[in-house]
Parts: sequence; C-alpha cells; structure tokens
Amino acid sequence: MVFGDFTVKEEFVKLLPLHERTRGEDIFNVFLKFGKECNLPLSKLVAITTDGAPSITGRNNGFLALCAKDESFPSVLSYHCIMHQEALCAKVLKFDHVMNVVTRVVNYIRSSSTRHRLFRNLLNVSDTEHGDIIFHADIRWVSRGKTPERSFCLLDEVRDFLKSSPGQYYQELDEISWLLDLAFLTDDIPLLTDSKLNELNLELQGIDRNISSMISVVIAFQKKLKLWIAHLNRNSLSHFPHMKSNVETLNGCEYDLPSFT
Repeated sequence: MVFGDFTVKEEFVKLLPLHERTRGEDIFNVFLKFGKECNLPLSKLVAITTDGAPSITGRNNGFLALCAKDESFPSVLSYHCIMHQEALCAKVLKFDHVMNVVTRVVNYIRSSSTRHRLFRNLLNVSDTEHGDIIFHADIRWVSRGKTPERSFCLLDEVRDFLKSSPGQYYQELDEISWLLDLAFLTDDIPLLTDSKLNELNLELQGIDRNISSMISVVIAFQKKLKLWIAHLNRNSLSHFPHMKSNVETLNGCEYDLPSFT
C-alpha cells in the first residue's frame, strides 16, 4: 500500500496451501474462497505476479484466464517473475557444442574409479592448482558453471590423460575456435549467472522495493552487459580473463572477438 507521503507498507497476508490437485481451477477456487472469507475487496486488485507455471498462465484454464473470465475481478495487470536466471542464460548462451564435449570428457574420467585415481595422480605429479576435475551432472544449467571452468584450468592435463586412452581423445581440444568458445563460456558463466545475476536478484528482493527502484537496478545491469559487449568489439578482454589467457597462447593465429557479441 502506498500512502499520501509516498511511504510504502507491505504485508504478507496468507500462504494458501493446495492439498490435492494444483490445476488453475484449484488455485482460483482456493483464492476466491479466501477472498470471500476475509472480505478482500477484489475490485482494488491491481496486478498479479506469477512464476510462469502452466496452471497459472494457461490461456484457457490457467489462474489468470479464470480471473479474467470472472466478473468479480477487475481488469488486472499480470507480470512474470523477473528473477529467472536459468531462462535468461539458456536463451543467451548457445554453447551446447562446448558443453557436450566437456560433459563427455569429465564423465569419462569420473565414471571409473580407476581412471579417476589415475587422473588425480597425474594432477599431483603435475603440481596443478586444482586436485580434481568436477563431475558434471544433468542439473540446473546455472549450477554447471564450475565444470567448464575447472576443465579449462586443467586442459593440458586432460589432453595428456586422454591421449593415453585409445579412442577417447576429442579433436576439439586442439581447435582454436572451440577453445575460444570454452574460454568465453567459462568467463560468461560467472558474469551472467552465479555471481552477477545473483547480485541482481538480491537487489530486486527485500522490503520497500518499488517498481522505480527495481527498473533502475535492471537498467544498471543492462548497461553492464553493453559495457562487456563494447569491450569485446574493441578486442578488449579486461572482463574475460580466461579468453585473455587463451588468446595470449595463439601466437598470431586469427580470431574474431566481436563475433562473440
């Protein structure tokens, strides 16, 4: 609620449980029943924020559609929750050709206790910074960030190990374009997921957050994205340390950094 002096008061009214089915009709009926019990003036309802679930946003039988059909509901605005970093990254980064190779390599090493032990012995002999490679599981996209990063850091050791395993070496590990894609993905995951997006999400949460302040936060993040793009267009890698270290080893080979934008 916003008062005349523009102060805002927020109050959590109720968490409504769904004991059986969770269809749009079920959600609508539970909400309507609660509104009648508490004498909530539905005519003052302005907006509904959803998580994008089909039972909420379904065109015909979703909660929002049923609200629109009910005469007791006013014409309300509906918003999708903006804090969905998985969806953002899945749409922005099209690097399956990188993750597929990384996943197969890592799972090959980790799927056998003998191979895994031999690989760790190789790392110990090589005195690497990391003592193991991170196992990749088919979990949420943003949680996979450490797998390509660790694979990039241990790339030389991975090459040596796979060369001693007949039929397991991937030519992509020697291709300049693929290595640059791996480096770019390794740099982009912390930029666009775990680190920066979590910071963005935290700024969008909490008390006394209004639409004006939230838009300002989003615009600031968009400006960061534009800054990173501008740096790539100028062949500047100040925000991309893994790409920078990779480019420094190319010894005059051609590469096109603006293409990554």
